Amino acid sequence: MAMEHLLPVVGFALIAAAFLQFGLWTGRGLRLRRLDKQRFEIDLAKLRAELHAITHQPTHASEPVCDSGSLHATDEQPAQLTASGTWKGFRPFIVTRMVRETSHCTSIYLTPTDGKGLADFRPGQHIALRVRLPGFDKPLVRCYSLSDTPKPESYRITVKRLPHPNQGSAHAGGVVSNYLHQDLQVGDALDVKAPRGSFVLQESRSPAILLAGGIGITPLLSMFNSIAESENGRDCLMIYGVRNGQDHAFHQHLENLSQKHANLHVINCFSSPSPEDQMGVDYQSKGFVTIDMLKQGLRGKDYEFYLCGPPSFMQVLYKDLKNWGISDSQIHYESFGTASLCRQPMPSVVAQDSTPSVEIRLSSSDRQATFDCAAESNLLEWIEEQGIDIESGCRTGNCGTCQIPLLAGRVVYTDTEQIECDPGFCLPCVAKPAEAIEIGV
Repeated sequence: MAMEHLLPVVGFALIAAAFLQFGLWTGRGLRLRRLDKQRFEIDLAKLRAELHAITHQPTHASEPVCDSGSLHATDEQPAQLTASGTWKGFRPFIVTRMVRETSHCTSIYLTPTDGKGLADFRPGQHIALRVRLPGFDKPLVRCYSLSDTPKPESYRITVKRLPHPNQGSAHAGGVVSNYLHQDLQVGDALDVKAPRGSFVLQESRSPAILLAGGIGITPLLSMFNSIAESENGRDCLMIYGVRNGQDHAFHQHLENLSQKHANLHVINCFSSPSPEDQMGVDYQSKGFVTIDMLKQGLRGKDYEFYLCGPPSFMQVLYKDLKNWGISDSQIHYESFGTASLCRQPMPSVVAQDSTPSVEIRLSSSDRQATFDCAAESNLLEWIEEQGIDIESGCRTGNCGTCQIPLLAGRVVYTDTEQIECDPGFCLPCVAKPAEAIEIGV
């Protein structure tokens, strides 16, 4: 058999072996255990046909958009720590360590300059950074997932360097990531908001399936590490899709954990393996992560699925999971900026048709103006059109920077599952008024 024909068969056999190691089923439902590889009997003809079906699925992009944000007004008030170690606003941190994970991904370790404690966080959450760059009148804010479990001395984020934008816009992707890679040094200061976010590892006895694309591995790595450190033995499968070994961050780390813990498993999918990459050593599948891999490898549907990666990566897998019969309550995802996932059915994003426009009272200036519910995208952009400059960060409801007092009335959000807002406040970047409102700006 020619080598080019043998390699796909071997690749699928490796995937089958990984799934068989990962699962078995009972009359009641799914349970998991590791199986001895010596017990496998592989029908190569059948695998060849199944592999052909998998590898001829439509492909999608493998590069994520995770560096998102916008201008942020100066906040010079010192952060006030609570008894739990969390804080409001931005708090000064210092860069204590930088580790190059790949040619374009770097892990940054951040420690508070005041020497006081750190807020705990749940695996999957993120922090917002505020940086001051030459050529920009105001600081810039970006959200980055925490890529490790909570540690007493520092936070860790892992940042992918995006192509440098041609224009000097604060909204352009790559402005901050290029600064963090090119100019940031150990000892430099950054302002940090306390961890937040609703994309977290759920407390469940169901096995966790982590589906990562590119730099989308960062929050899922925190979950993977958390399961490794726990003593509950929860089964977990990480399926990681990247271009090739040069783009694979944390390869040895994942391999070490899966070898050490019988309940942890990893399948690496390379869309374009390099000549140096070895099938069965560096990766187990050539191509993209597809629903067919899950259907043929998993038994039953009693799983919790966690998705993070490029927009198309998440949208395709989400749609296919839904079509497979997986409920929304079992599917969790993280998205920043343009990587927003469209759930089925779409949540309401506008006020009722009976109120095409509403009056908004601006308490600080004691004036009123009309909000056109059909023409305006969100409350934040409308406020900026009124000539009022308020703090904003990710502009997708994740960082919480633009939170303002909602003194009267109600608003509706584009995605209620992503909203974390204090009582009596709203996030204008993802809100529209549902009726006449009064806001504290």
